[in-house]
Amino acid sequence: MNKEEAFKIIMNSFEKEADRTWSRNNIFLMINAGALSIIVHAWSNLPPVLLSMAGMGGMIICCLWRQAIKISGYHELKWIRDAEAILLNNPEFMEYFQAISPHGSSRIKRPKGPGARKCIIYTNSVFIILWFILFIGSIFRFL
Repeated sequence: MNKEEAFKIIMNSFEKEADRTWSRNNIFLMINAGALSIIVHAWSNLPPVLLSMAGMGGMIICCLWRQAIKISGYHELKWIRDAEAILLNNPEFMEYFQAISPHGSSRIKRPKGPGARKCIIYTNSVFIILWFILFIGSIFRFL
């Protein structure tokens, strides 16, 4: 396997990991939004014990989601570092990459700004707060 094929494999793996990350985030987002909307809609008909269990379950799901975000970020960073290592250790391949790179750089650039990862983390934090409010509300309703 030559360096160009290795680089293509690494970049394809990076793209697949990015796709998996978005799929995971969409699944967690749908689970949280759906469960929260169903529980809020049925708030008056559900017993407080069930509401507090739902609040705890929602917070656990959000913690699992946060862990999935961290792990996927680690994998994406790993693929970028592997690709950059190939580029930095091979000057002839660096010239090839600069020729095909849309930004003409020797580094693999990530978008500037808050980024999608931070938006997902903020969304996760909002859901944790909402589940916590539901949990606290169910305890006060129980009293």
